[in-house]
Amino acid sequence: MVDTRIVPSSDPTYPSLLREAGESKPLHVRGTLPRAPGVAIVGTRRATVRARAFTAELAAGFARAGVAVWSGGAHGIDTAAHEGALASGGATVVVLGSGFEQPYPKENIALFREVVARGGALVSLVADDVAPRPQFFIERNGVLAGATRATLVVECPLKSGARSATARARAFGRPVGAVPHSPWSTEGAGCLAELALGAKLVASLSAALALAGIDASGTLPLFAPASLARTELSEPERTTLLAILDGASSVDSICEHTQQSAAAVVSAAVSLLVAGLVRETSMGFEATVSRAAIA
Repeated sequence: MVDTRIVPSSDPTYPSLLREAGESKPLHVRGTLPRAPGVAIVGTRRATVRARAFTAELAAGFARAGVAVWSGGAHGIDTAAHEGALASGGATVVVLGSGFEQPYPKENIALFREVVARGGALVSLVADDVAPRPQFFIERNGVLAGATRATLVVECPLKSGARSATARARAFGRPVGAVPHSPWSTEGAGCLAELALGAKLVASLSAALALAGIDASGTLPLFAPASLARTELSEPERTTLLAILDGASSVDSICEHTQQSAAAVVSAAVSLLVAGLVRETSMGFEATVSRAAIA
């Protein structure tokens, strides 16, 4: 078993950004706090399959760029973030809303052990034997937002604990990013609300890295052609992507090209943007993959 150590704000290993944010609560730590710049990834426990896949790819991209991924260890988006970072050999930090001997959720105990074994850390604001409480999760979101360069919300409903992390990030003057969702998506309504509050739109790895102030030149889309096999396209998405490959660059031109409704095209285009298969330029939509990649 890895011993717990108490890290006061005066300790050189205490996250410098957290100290700069005015936070000085001692941290209970197991494992190694990374020296690399960090980004917090947050979202709903009831994440959709696509949101979890996007999160894992995003976290893997951060790991490859030398960025530490911080999250809260919960089901859904948090778990995907930690797993994505680990899959690419990166550092990840779990900030718990409980003591280490009362971890929540218990189903993630094996993941928490792997995080420490692979060079990452578990962090808590309370003693090892303290059970989870609602206020602890709010407080841990303050640590996530304060210790990292930026906070990114991938998917959450309008009322979500994840949004307390973005609120704290704004209070600290840190960048907030949000993945776009369809306006009729209840799962992503919180992301749309964050965009309305001024969050940066994040639909690619480059945008995510730029949010954290990391050089994004030469980065690939989140879903590169090699990963298309696990990114199943719906028929409207496939038809829309093929139209863009044929030169259609606006919603109107795609509608004309495909005979789809504007609503169907907008929904498909948002999904393609989130998947990194399409990007928006000054000239309109542009595909990031070849026709052969989706044949």
